[in-house]
Amino acid sequence: MKQKEQGITLVALIVTIIILIILAAVTIYAVTKNNFLGLATAGTQNYAGAQVDESTKMDDLVDKLEETLSNIESIQTADGEPGGNTPEEPEKPPVELPEAGTAVPAEGWSVEVAKGLVARDGLVAHLGEKVDYNPPAGGTWRIFYYDNEDQGNGKGYFGDPVGTVYLRRNFENSMQVDLTGKETYSPTDNGAMFYQHNPLYAVSDDGEINLEKEHFCSFLTDTTQWTEFVVERRSSICNSWDSVVRC
Repeated sequence: MKQKEQGITLVALIVTIIILIILAAVTIYAVTKNNFLGLATAGTQNYAGAQVDESTKMDDLVDKLEETLSNIESIQTADGEPGGNTPEEPEKPPVELPEAGTAVPAEGWSVEVAKGLVARDGLVAHLGEKVDYNPPAGGTWRIFYYDNEDQGNGKGYFGDPVGTVYLRRNFENSMQVDLTGKETYSPTDNGAMFYQHNPLYAVSDDGEINLEKEHFCSFLTDTTQWTEFVVERRSSICNSWDSVVRC
């Protein structure tokens, strides 16, 4: 008995082809009617143009950023500080100095005038003259020393800026310091101020704080002992041993 063979008939094939032709015609008509190809082409062109425009804007932004950074660097170079818009302190007017030979006022020279006189006339001309200096510890203060020996680094012989004027307080009994128990004192600053007050000793072969008198001196020059003679920023601090203040 023969089996029935399955397959596509000629009629079915023709019908399928006709349907495909109809679908193709509808698709072509729709594409042509709605200009899909034109829209696709325009979209591609618009995308490319947007990329170019975005690239141009980014280049402009980078240029402006670099210009801003360059301006900031220029301001820092000119003013020495970031930002450069910190208002500068106005320059103080020059101190008017009295003529040579003018008598010292009863209250003494002001600190500024004392510095100007010593710088102008030299230390010898004004040594011991009274200065109107009033720290919390009180006392009468006089011109004591003027350090203009530049050591090559802008510092004077005693380590302070060149041109420093030193004042010394008149001795009073209240200035005496009890050194009992300080025979082996170790300064909190490891002797930094002791060595600054004694430059030659600092560079000597020994240079160690090991003798009793050196321990006493290291106690007296320890900056923790100097607080009562500070007056704002007009001068540096000093101790109650030699009662010398820098101006």
